[in-house]
Amino acid sequence: MSSDDPFFDGALPSGIEPLDALLGALVPGRIHVICGTTGTAKTIAALQFAYAAVAERSTALLLTQDDAADISALGRYLGMRLGDAVRAGQLTILRCRGDFARRYRQAAEPESVFDELRALVGWKLPTRIAVDSVAPFMEVSATSGAAVAALARWLEATGATSLVTYPGDVARTDDLRVDALLQRAAAVVRFNAHTERGRRMEALKTRFSGASRAPVEFRIEGGRGIVAGADGLRLATRASA
Repeated sequence: MSSDDPFFDGALPSGIEPLDALLGALVPGRIHVICGTTGTAKTIAALQFAYAAVAERSTALLLTQDDAADISALGRYLGMRLGDAVRAGQLTILRCRGDFARRYRQAAEPESVFDELRALVGWKLPTRIAVDSVAPFMEVSATSGAAVAALARWLEATGATSLVTYPGDVARTDDLRVDALLQRAAAVVRFNAHTERGRRMEALKTRFSGASRAPVEFRIEGGRGIVAGADGLRLATRASA
């Protein structure tokens, strides 16, 4: 990150060390997109990003497709005290209902869906919002991106710094439904878990100069989450110890 870059005035650490190494930091109040296929750690990134609000003494919202038991188990593996954070009012976890797409299509005013979401969160909007994933909004229509665009507008209107996951590789899709989200994003990052050395993340799009042009290797560790370093290097170190 360039310290004299005015665009980075007040930059916000993501809570994910390799992601900050890649991007410099997040842009406050803007949308950031992480894409990747199944098993690339997108959900871990969303949870780690949201949980960073605890250390900041701020608040976060996680909108997820996973059930409470799965999120709780993942949190324990990552060393997170999710229950304490929820009880303290620092973290709100909402599950997207299975019939979300149908309810959205049937709503007289689609924007009312976001009014309901705001009511569930409370009068004070969170500093961080993680959406894992955008898939339910894409399922509203096979051809129209109106629901995804409405989500992007709502995220921007909250003033929160947000992280949205996309189930796939946006660089290899021509799905126009996500165009509005990608156009508004301050950064689009791809997670890949199929490299020779393990996992890596790379910036597909950024709107600032502080981002790294080279991919960043990462791994998943219990009690820590997403950390810097390749799986291959860690295994080699163990073997030589």
